[in-house]
Amino acid sequence: MILVRALLAVAASLCASTAMGQAATGTVGGTAGAQQANSVQSAQGAIPAPGLPILPDANEAAFDRVKANAAPLTPEQIRDLRRLVDDAERAASAAARGTPRPVSSSVVANLAPGAESPVIRLAYGAVTNVLFVDGIGNALPIASADLMKGGFDAFAVAEGSNVLKLFPTQPYATGNISVSLKGVSAPVPLMLITGQREVDYRVDVRVVGGNIAQKLAASGSAGSAVTTTMLEFITGAIPKGASALQTDSADVQAWSYKGAYYVRTPLTLLSPAYRNPGKSPDGTSYYEIPPTPVVVVSVGGSPKHVKIEAP
Repeated sequence: MILVRALLAVAASLCASTAMGQAATGTVGGTAGAQQANSVQSAQGAIPAPGLPILPDANEAAFDRVKANAAPLTPEQIRDLRRLVDDAERAASAAARGTPRPVSSSVVANLAPGAESPVIRLAYGAVTNVLFVDGIGNALPIASADLMKGGFDAFAVAEGSNVLKLFPTQPYATGNISVSLKGVSAPVPLMLITGQREVDYRVDVRVVGGNIAQKLAASGSAGSAVTTTMLEFITGAIPKGASALQTDSADVQAWSYKGAYYVRTPLTLLSPAYRNPGKSPDGTSYYEIPPTPVVVVSVGGSPKHVKIEAP
């Protein structure tokens, strides 16, 4: 029985070997036949079939899509776009006639009948400070200010202040404002305009006329309203033809103009006798005196001699 099983196993093995040999022969024969057929087709001018394309890497394709969504513009395109936006914003915010030149000025508001009203130049987007003083520079507190709403707006810095802030609410406007001052008999009218090449950032309004002279006399203040020449010195616009004089004190400045000396100092002048005194809103005093080589000023309650020399 054992012998029979062994013989059957050997027979099966031989059959399997024979089948594998036939299959191998068929495969080799088939390959050779295909090569022979291709050679015949090439000889006859036929074009071989192209190979299949290489599929793209799925990871690379996904990365490219994410990159395109996250940063669709190149760095140079982004810089160009920022420049365009900046230029557009700059052009939109710029004034149509350019930026007006800021100046500080001083005007005289005469309360006498028939006198012209001072003109204040304003600019859209800028605040103008208006200071009210009497003829010799003393502050005049504001009681009220009235103007037509729509083109301009105004407000005082604080109650009892002599400073009024004005600003236009539109680029082009014209109007006026009436300012009542404490203790002054008549309101001060001011003309307001915009769209000029210069804008008054600060205006010192010196009020004369009305009961101003009586107020000065009642308070014991010497002198009267400043002249136009003194007003030019006070505002820093030194008159043409005035010559600067040398002094030995940094606190005293002097000029010679039309036969008189004009002295500017934060100190009190004791000698010589002066006329037509004035004072700026910052407290600096101005005096008109006859030509003299020496003036006496008060420093801490003590007199000090200051020499004046012509250049």
